[in-house]
Amino acid sequence: MDISQGIKGINLQTDNNLNLDRGSFLIFYNKNKDYVLPLVVLVISIFILFFVVIPEINQYFASRAQLETENQKLEVLKNSYNFLTGLDQTQSESDLNLLTKTLPTEKDSIGIINAVSAASSKTGISIVNYRFTPGNLSKATDEINTQYPFISMELNTQGSGIMLKDFVNELNRTVPLIEVSSIKHKDNTATLILQFYYKPFPPQNINDESPISLLSGKDKVLIGDLYTWNNLVVENGMISSDINISSSSANINLTSSSSSQVNFSPF
Repeated sequence: MDISQGIKGINLQTDNNLNLDRGSFLIFYNKNKDYVLPLVVLVISIFILFFVVIPEINQYFASRAQLETENQKLEVLKNSYNFLTGLDQTQSESDLNLLTKTLPTEKDSIGIINAVSAASSKTGISIVNYRFTPGNLSKATDEINTQYPFISMELNTQGSGIMLKDFVNELNRTVPLIEVSSIKHKDNTATLILQFYYKPFPPQNINDESPISLLSGKDKVLIGDLYTWNNLVVENGMISSDINISSSSANINLTSSSSSQVNFSPF
């Protein structure tokens, strides 16, 4: 058997198949050549639509939305700027000073002594002695919970029931903020439990995108009422107490106890 003849036969058969395929393709192309170009155009158009046109449209709408958001931020900043430039700085500082005296940002022992002394001097009641319970002095400011913390004071007085009533009324309108939680009165002698509130400033997380909150009418009325409280003096926009007690003039004696209480005998 001649191997070369077999190989030539195979090559001949392959060439015949290729020629047949080419011929079939040409026949198919000639019959459908009018549809080839539109089909190619259609495929290219679909490609352009999904990979060029639609992404560009989405990008356009996203840009419009972003532009609108930025315009809103700009409007908020303009309003905040106009509000801040129109503020009366002197009045704002006076209001802030008033509010921080009414509700101090920390334990204000001197302010408490001034408040009790102011109410005592206006009503004529005698202060025998008093005792603070300052609480946990080692507790950091940022560990204080969201409730208003306070300092408790046990106060012993001498005076009639009418004088005691006037004294309590004075305390209710005295800076810093005071609450009388308990009163025991007998034979012109009374023991009162007072709570002096304070509140540290919360963390100032200022967001430029948030509008500045304006004081409501109720807030303005409240600030106006605070200006009428008894132991405040307003001079040139500055607020101070009308009675100041210093350790040298009050002869304050302090003794610490194991219960973390401080005993005072200032009078």
